[in-house]
Amino acid sequence: MRRLRTFLFLLPLLISTGFCLGGDTVKLLAIRATGSHEFNESEIASASGLKVNQGIAPAEFKNAADRLAATGAFAQVGYKYGPLGAGMFVEFQVEDAPQFLPVRFENFVWNTDDELITKLAERVPLFHGHLPPGGGLVDSTLAALQALLSERGIIAHAAMRMHSPAAGKSIDAISFYVDGLPLIVKDIEIKNAELVPSSEVKTALKSIVGMSFERGVVEDSIRYRLETLYQSRGLLHATFDPPMVAMTGDEKNPDIVLKISLHEGLQYKFGHFQWTGNTVVLVSELNKAISKCSTGAVANLPLLVQGAKYANGMYMNKGYLESKVQLMPSYDDQNKTVDYELHVVEGRQFHMGRITVVGLEASQCEKLQNAWKIKPGEPYDASYEPQFIREHMNALRGRPAKTIVTNNPDATVDVRVEF
Repeated sequence: MRRLRTFLFLLPLLISTGFCLGGDTVKLLAIRATGSHEFNESEIASASGLKVNQGIAPAEFKNAADRLAATGAFAQVGYKYGPLGAGMFVEFQVEDAPQFLPVRFENFVWNTDDELITKLAERVPLFHGHLPPGGGLVDSTLAALQALLSERGIIAHAAMRMHSPAAGKSIDAISFYVDGLPLIVKDIEIKNAELVPSSEVKTALKSIVGMSFERGVVEDSIRYRLETLYQSRGLLHATFDPPMVAMTGDEKNPDIVLKISLHEGLQYKFGHFQWTGNTVVLVSELNKAISKCSTGAVANLPLLVQGAKYANGMYMNKGYLESKVQLMPSYDDQNKTVDYELHVVEGRQFHMGRITVVGLEASQCEKLQNAWKIKPGEPYDASYEPQFIREHMNALRGRPAKTIVTNNPDATVDVRVEF
């Protein structure tokens, strides 16, 4: 991640006689700040380290501006100063950092998020519950969290990392967590389970018991398992609140109990199915893929998704490697039914390019290349490559193969099998 660069502009005013830039000390009567939409004047003054009525040499204003710049909260920091009554004023001219990220507390189980934000705001100047992606403000927040742990006598380390919702996705938060202390989920309590018995919900979540608690990981795991459970029962709008965390045992090394409150919503049955967008595969063939889903049956969404994937496979096996089947529901809450339009985006048809086998003796490579059944220019069958490997495993002495399938811009497919 690119670290935010902070620029410092020094803008001193000419001072009337009686003040100098040397070591003479004068009384600071006012600290002003302009340019920030994120922080108020008193917050910036506090972060500068200066105090009204302190004796100060004007040369110290640069150090204060440097402290503000080092927080990472500002893209630019400048200052000016001048006489004010029997003393002087300083004014910091700032520009906020271009990005602030929300904070996440993964496993600080001794406080709620709101409590932690309040405590950190009391200890860390400029902390608002979100932080710039780099700089001293992040470090100060981490140090404050470590102090909170130490004050409770908890032997562990406060740590941080950048959070991304998934691999390849942009960073969306700064995540703080407790490292070095096992916080094990010992039990799960279920609230508001009616259409699906709580015993079945707990069974679906049994793999979470025994896990080390970390909010993001645990919530994703709960969501994945409950979505599958409820959607298979036609409860297509079921949700759950973020689990409440309760501690049991020794506060310095507690066990964790998760309390999950459910919102089941309506239970739907399948209404009508309609295929659209298909020109290559007939509706009669596509309907075979979803034959286990019938009008009037409980709307088992995972089963329908499985059927849609099978239908998409029909296209993949004909060379339509960019194809996808989109499920477009239409809900009738009064009758508790859901109709589905299954829209096919067919895309381009891909054709066979080159087959290359490497890593064996030349004669074996040539033999395998000749055994490849899809000829150049023929539609590429996406199901054939794993079939080809299975058929020739004995000849390959059981050695695993690495296969690289490349979809080219000209809608051809090259296959490279490496041993």
